[in-house]
Amino acid sequence: MTTDREAEREKLNQFWSKVTQVVLDRSDRFGPLIQSLRAAVPIVWDGDTLILGISGAHAYLSGHLETGINRHRVREVMKELARRDVDYRLIEGTALEDWDVVKKKEEIQRQRDEGHGATQVVQPPVSSAPGEDAFPAGAWANFQQNLHFGWQRLGARRTMPVARAQFLQEAVKMVLEAEAEAAAAGESEENMERLVTRAIERIAGMVDIPATGAALELIRSRGEMPERKPPERPKKKHK
Repeated sequence: MTTDREAEREKLNQFWSKVTQVVLDRSDRFGPLIQSLRAAVPIVWDGDTLILGISGAHAYLSGHLETGINRHRVREVMKELARRDVDYRLIEGTALEDWDVVKKKEEIQRQRDEGHGATQVVQPPVSSAPGEDAFPAGAWANFQQNLHFGWQRLGARRTMPVARAQFLQEAVKMVLEAEAEAAAAGESEENMERLVTRAIERIAGMVDIPATGAALELIRSRGEMPERKPPERPKKKHK
């Protein structure tokens, strides 16, 4: 038996599929905008705003939905099909729980801005999109959250090559920081290699480059880091 939530989700999928098809029919080529429309997942209506989610693997496409001209094109089609003035908003993650996390975070920020928030507020965790492995708690969970917020701050600049290159450099530094923190906590070499590989693949997907390119940036950045010298042992005094 189909639940109300499943029925609503099906309506959303059908609506977004029609939007994508109409935009494609009116386009002269199959470009990044169409790819981003197909990657976006409708989550829920928030008033007259359709909340769209995008997985971490397709995050590099999200900027194409944020540029002014593309937003105008998509909104015009949405308004025609919905027969009312509607808009959309893009978030990372494709589940309703991801939208809940965003709302909680924004409520915390609103309280802070109004001066009514608690002195210290615990930030809600960033959930992973379905099908993606979450990083373990600790240094790597912090890395995942910082990576997410760093990418969100780019906004429409995500489509600019220079902005992506700068983000790549910042993201690699995050990997090095997480690696150092995890090593200090006793992370095994086997797990460390696996987690660093996953982090590099995630970053590469976001900036739309081969994983090898992101790995080379990691190696280069490691070479710039000062070598850590082991602490000197106290000299024995001769009697």
